[in-house]
Amino acid sequence: MNRRGAVNAGLVVALVVGLPLMLMGVGIVWLLLTASDGPGDRVLPDAAPARESLEDRARRIDYSYDRVKARQGEQLWFRMCYGCHSDDGSVVEGPSFLHLYGSEVVLVGGTTVIADEEYLRRAILDPYDQVRRGWENMRTMPPNRGVLNDQQVGQLIEFIKSLAEPNMPEPPTDEPDPDEAGPENAGSG
Repeated sequence: MNRRGAVNAGLVVALVVGLPLMLMGVGIVWLLLTASDGPGDRVLPDAAPARESLEDRARRIDYSYDRVKARQGEQLWFRMCYGCHSDDGSVVEGPSFLHLYGSEVVLVGGTTVIADEEYLRRAILDPYDQVRRGWENMRTMPPNRGVLNDQQVGQLIEFIKSLAEPNMPEPPTDEPDPDEAGPENAGSG
């Protein structure tokens, strides 16, 4: 077979194999675009689904915290985090934990997130996954995945929650308040 015959044979093979594959791809795309559950319904949405607004997400924040876990988290913070993260708003090596929980955090790239439990967990375990704007060059925060267990991460989160604003009052206890004189606390005088 001469060179011209080989080229023609190659074109025939390309057309025989390639054309049906291309048509099949076009057909699949056409089916996806035109398939419907009923008259006028489209499979592909015209717009992206609505995302929960930051305001709605912030309203869902639960500011209550477990006092025992928060104390344990404070001890853990003092041993591992104190040198870089203050609890009083002062800037040390990293951001302060004061009023962090429930606040809006601007990330590198301009995305804004709420500092909820999910965000804090990610920040503790993988600090370079979502970097706060202004802290791009801080490379001293160690990833804590494999260093801290789930219980310890939870304790740190409870401690950070205890520093949030507004802090909700602690749940009532079964113990009577000694400052209130009720019938059950009245002396037999």
